[in-house]
Formats: sequence, C-alpha cells, structure tokens
Amino acid sequence: MRKIETVFFDLDGTLVDNYEAITRCIAASLEPMGITPPTLEKVKRTVGGSILITFEKLIGKDSALQAAKTYMEHIEEYELVGLKEMPHAREILQGLKSRGIKTALFTNKSQKSAEHIIEILDFGHFFDRIIGTSLNGARKPEKEFTLLALEKMKSDFETSAVVGDSPYDYKAAKACALTPILVATGGNSFESLEILCPDANIFKNLREAEIFIESR
Repeated sequence: MRKIETVFFDLDGTLVDNYEAITRCIAASLEPMGITPPTLEKVKRTVGGSILITFEKLIGKDSALQAAKTYMEHIEEYELVGLKEMPHAREILQGLKSRGIKTALFTNKSQKSAEHIIEILDFGHFFDRIIGTSLNGARKPEKEFTLLALEKMKSDFETSAVVGDSPYDYKAAKACALTPILVATGGNSFESLEILCPDANIFKNLREAEIFIESR
C-alpha cells in the first residue's frame, strides 16, 4: 500500500462527543408526537447513518421524516450541549498537519452544524475541507458521497483513508477502496467492529490510529 496522504475524519463518536446534544434534540423532536424519547445509550448505538436513518431505527420509516425535519429545525438550540472533543482528537489532527497530510471532515452531520462545532472547538485550522450533508443529500456509506469527498480534496483513493467509529464509515471507505481505520470510541465496541467490519484496521483510540497512519 502507498503512503497515506489524505485522511477523511468522521465527526460524532470519532473526533467529538456530541451525544448529549443529539439525545436532547431527539427528545424535543419526539415530544410533540407523543413518543417516549430514547436513552442516551440507545442514541449512541443508533446514530451514524444520518438523523433520518436514526429516526427510522428509533420510530420506524412512517414517522421518521417528520421527526427528522423537526430535529433539523431545532438542532441549533442543542448542538453545543455537553459538547467535548474525544481523547487524542486534537493531537492526531496536529500530528497529521505537521507531517503535511491533508485532512477533511467527512460527516453525515449537516454542513452548517459541522462547521459550527468545528469553529467552537477551534479545529478549523486543521482541516482542508469540511464535507457535510443535508437531510436529503448524499451521505455515508453511499459511494456518491465518498466520490464527492475525493473530488473536493483532489485526492486519490489509493493514498486516502477514512477514520471513523462505525460500520457506516467502514462502508464509505470500502465503497471507493479507501483504507478503513476505525476507533472503538463511539457506539460500537471493539468486538462488534471486528465482527461487522472484518478487514478494517481497528483501534481502541485515536492515538493508536495515529501511530498506524504514521507507520504507513
């Protein structure tokens, strides 16, 4: 394998812990519908594919779009609640930048929310591009979204990697033959990632992932 020259980072569960905000906004979206909100732990196990897919898993497809629209209308009120960066997040971004490796945020979060969170955490100077999505736009793990990310970064799939915490990130990488690198810091345990993503490079945290990237 050729040296990794571009790294596409997932956001939630990988670089940041935004689960409290997501849980609070989901609860606010379900309250008008008379639906009991999920626990934070259930939300952690469910998010990753986009808020629409999250609601489909939580309440079924028939009501998911309505709830997702309400969520998008109110997420700005909640998105900074409990927000914190994941351990080693700043270090890996600093390390890759110092070695001249290009980085992009590659997230199913809305473009606006992703940009706001990155600004609040002062991560913006680490990234060459922030690549988010919209309620009805292309998203991970769709091949179209990975191709869009490669095009925006003017990067080659053979020298690019995706760093994430879920099977969605794994599938997004595999869709275009990028190197999949997963960290067990989100809603999936190390063991479940091994089962669901059999040929991924799986690590306990971002520091281990950084060492792996350095070694390529």
